Formats: sequence, structure tokens, C-alpha cells
Amino acid sequence: MSKECIEDTVVTVYDETGVAWSGKANEEGAFDTGCTLKCPGVYKVVAENEKCKFDPPSHFVKVDCCPSQTVVEFTCDCVVQSKGRIIVEMPKECLEGTTVHIYTEDMVEVWQGKVNEEGIFDTGCTLQCPGKYIIQPHNEKCTFIPTYQVVELDNCCPEFKKIGFECNCEAKKGRVVVSMPKECLYGTIVHIIDSTTNNEVWYGKANSSGVFDTDCTLTCPGIYIIKPENKTCTFTSAEQKIQMQSCCPEVYNIDFKCSCQQQKGRVQVKIPRECASNTVSYIYDSSGKLIMTLWPNSEGWFDSGCELPCPGVYTIKPYNPNCKFYPETQIVEIKNCCVPGTTPFIYTVEFRCECTYKGRIDVRLPTNCLPAKVEIYDSKGNLLYRLSDDGNGYFTTGCTIPCPGTYTIKPVGSNCTFKPESKVLNLVQCCPNSYGYVEFECSCIQMGRIIVNITGNCPTDTTVEIYNMNNVLITTLTRTAQGNYDSYCTIPCNQTYRVKPVNPKCKFDTDFRDVRLPCCPQVLNVEFRCFCSNAVNSSNNLFSLIKNIFLKIINFFTG
Repeated sequence: MSKECIEDTVVTVYDETGVAWSGKANEEGAFDTGCTLKCPGVYKVVAENEKCKFDPPSHFVKVDCCPSQTVVEFTCDCVVQSKGRIIVEMPKECLEGTTVHIYTEDMVEVWQGKVNEEGIFDTGCTLQCPGKYIIQPHNEKCTFIPTYQVVELDNCCPEFKKIGFECNCEAKKGRVVVSMPKECLYGTIVHIIDSTTNNEVWYGKANSSGVFDTDCTLTCPGIYIIKPENKTCTFTSAEQKIQMQSCCPEVYNIDFKCSCQQQKGRVQVKIPRECASNTVSYIYDSSGKLIMTLWPNSEGWFDSGCELPCPGVYTIKPYNPNCKFYPETQIVEIKNCCVPGTTPFIYTVEFRCECTYKGRIDVRLPTNCLPAKVEIYDSKGNLLYRLSDDGNGYFTTGCTIPCPGTYTIKPVGSNCTFKPESKVLNLVQCCPNSYGYVEFECSCIQMGRIIVNITGNCPTDTTVEIYNMNNVLITTLTRTAQGNYDSYCTIPCNQTYRVKPVNPKCKFDTDFRDVRLPCCPQVLNVEFRCFCSNAVNSSNNLFSLIKNIFLKIINFFTG
């Protein structure tokens, strides 16, 4: 391939199992696998470079064994970022001790240098082109005319831009230091104007110490107007005028006050689109206070807009109950604030994610189907849930079941037949947006309840037997903690039954009672009275024991 295609290009050779070889060009500008590939064989060859588009995108080639060589060629179209060059000239008496500084429009220094062997200041082809630059020579012993120049660099290398400066050296210089409150500093530029010529002789941003310092660069003596500028601040006063009579090392200190609008910054949070649904992004300030909650926009991004106090340090934390994010949090420091009327600077934060969604299935049975259970099986027939109702015929898994998924729902009740016997549900809407819902009908045998109360002196081992009218024993009841005999709602209703108390030691006021059993929730109460011989014998024994004790006491005292 051509020379401009080679730099930063990687060639990858694939076989049917994956990458067989990958590498960059050698000293001869060729991409050589050496005799490392299995042969004979068919391989796919791909050239990759972020700055280039290759034609064709890939080759499929048959590779014979060494010493045979298979040659593959690509053509490319590469984007090469253009560079520009500026040459600065000035008289010989200005050269010694002079440094030329080149800044962008935002006063970001991109180059500085001293005179070269040819007696010029030459950036070489190092500057972004096209571009607009501020060229400012500096020498503590010289004043330059003009103080700086603004250059539009339109013609890129091999073309160059040449400018010149004049100078007056060994002249006295003056220094101005401008101070203002911290909240006034961001975005402020201080302009210093020579009032006699109305020409701007210096401008700049605050240095690392938080002041605007001209150093010893101003012609002294002189009369100057100091004027701060900031699109979001109002200064008091708007400008100050000084008559500089004392030159360096003396310093003129100027103070300004300001009233500024709260600067705002912007953050954009990006996560994979498949994780964006139901996700929120929390933004905390440096003290840990939650100051903003973001939801995804139509593009699936989380955008604060120009609403965050700027400058500031923030912690970004995405949250989704179904997802894990990597990393869990990120810290972003906002330095570049939004400026009205300009395209805002956007800080971008990206997260990776893994999501496992849960679903919910609700089942409703008519209350006449109760008591009942609901069983839920997965697509392989495995029982996942055996649900109980809430007392009103509603059963739910809650948001605990894997989603999406296909499930079989089957109600189970000993006294009921359900229609249909089961249902298959394809659960595709997951929590918290939606859930699956299934209803069943039933045909049930209605049940009744008998409570038997026995008065008298019956012992606790007494039982109650219940027979149908064919003299078949239906159930046997034992005494409950409440002292009665309760069948609960377990006997088919609307039938006649024989209720019979049983204890061989006792007699009852009647041997049995025949009753017609209503359906629950009605309760049929049946009463019996018992007379038990063991109770009488117990009473006689107790009387004899008391009598004997009494006689022994009398004998003791009468001796």
C-alpha cells in the first residue's frame, strides 16, 4: 500500500478459528507474516486504521506453502491533519533575551521559542491549520511594537506566514497586578489600553495565583485604562485609569468587585442502549449531596443540560435494579462552563453494563375455589413456585421471576376442578413497567362445618364420629384447645349426617343426632351432655381420702 496508508495501520489475518496473525509494517514498509501460517489455506486479510478507508475493505486469499509468497495489495484514502507554520522576524537588537509566545484565541499557549541560527523565530510545521493565533514577544528589557499580533493561518504547510515586530529596548517598564474575588475569575479577561494612543497593549487571564499580572512589560511612565471583561459578570467599576509614574520594581495593584451569574456546566452520561430503559443517573456534588436525577432522552443518553454549578466536582452513579454498571461510579471535574451564545462544552461519561430483568405473574381465582394453591413451571417443566393467595383469591410471584420467559400456570385444589386445567404464559413485559396476568374459573364441591359441644364431666379422650346416612364413617373429631370438636369446612354440605359422641366410660343424653349440614360460611352447632362413671368413682375416692386424714388428726390430739 502507499506510504500515507502505512503509519498506524494494522493488518490482521483471520482463519476459520479467528486471528491467525496481526501486525504493523516492517522497516521496508511491508506487512510480512513470515512463514507462520498453516498451509495451504484460505485466509481473510483486513487492514485497519482510524484515519484511513481501505479499498477493498478485505481480501480472501489462498496461501501456498513457503517459499511461495502470497502478495495482497490495498489502496487507501487517509485524512492527514494539516499543520501550519509561522515565522517571526525582528531587528537584531531585539533578539537577545527575547522569547516569542503563540496563543490560541482562548489564550492557551501552543508554542514558545527563541531565535534560531538564521536569526528568526520559526514554529516549523507544528501549528493546527487553519487557525487563528496571537503572537506576543517577551523581553524584560524591551518593548515591542506592536505588543502582539493576531494572525489568521489560512495557508497550511508547505506555505507559511511571516510577520515582523519592532522594539525599543532598555526602556523603563511598569507592572500592573489586577485582583478580584475568586468568583469573578473564571472566564474573565483583563484588557489594558494605552490611553494616549487608544491601543490595547496587554490582555490576559488570571494566572495560577488568581491575579492578572502584566509583569514588567508596560511602557513606563504611561497612562493606562484597565478594563475587565466577562460575559456573565458585571464589574464595579467597569474600568479604572491609572497614571503610571513609578516603574519596576514598583507594582500598581488594582482591585475590582463583581456581580456574576452562577456559571453552569453540562454533563452527558452514556450507557449501552439495552440498559437505558428503567435506568436513572444520580449526580452528587463534592459533599455527597444528591443534586440532580437524570432520565434517558430519546437517544438513550442522560443529559444534564447547562444546569450544573460550574466549576465543580461531581460523582455520577447510574442505577437500575436489574443491572450492574462498570464502574459503579465516576468522578468528573467540570472546568469549562457553558457560555451563552456559544456551543456548550460537554463532559461525557461512559459506563458498561450487564442486566438481568425480572418479571411478575399475578393469578386470580374466584373465592369459591378456595382453599387452593397455584403452581408455576418453567419451559422445562421444573416447578418454580407454589403460591398461596392473599385471602381474596389473588396469587403473585412479585418481581422475582426471570423475564422474558415462558411459564405454565396450574391451580391446584382438592375440592375443585379448574377451567382450563392450566395456562401457558409468554412473559415479555418485565418489571416495573408491566406484568403477566392469568384468570381461571372453577367448579367446586361446597363444604360445610360442624362444631360439637359436649357438657358434663366427659374426659379429654372423648371423640365425635360423623357418618353419612349409609352408615359410612366420614371423619372422627378430637377435642380442640377451645374444648369443642370442630370439623372446619371439610365436609361436603347440603347432606344429612349422623353425629355420634364416643367414650366407653360415659353415657350421653342421646346416642346420636341426625343433622342437615349447611354450607360454609354457615356453622352447624350440635350439643350433647355426658355422664361418666370414672368421674363418680374419683369423687368417692377423694371423699374417703379427706375422711382418713381428718380421723388421723383427731387421734393425734386425743392421743
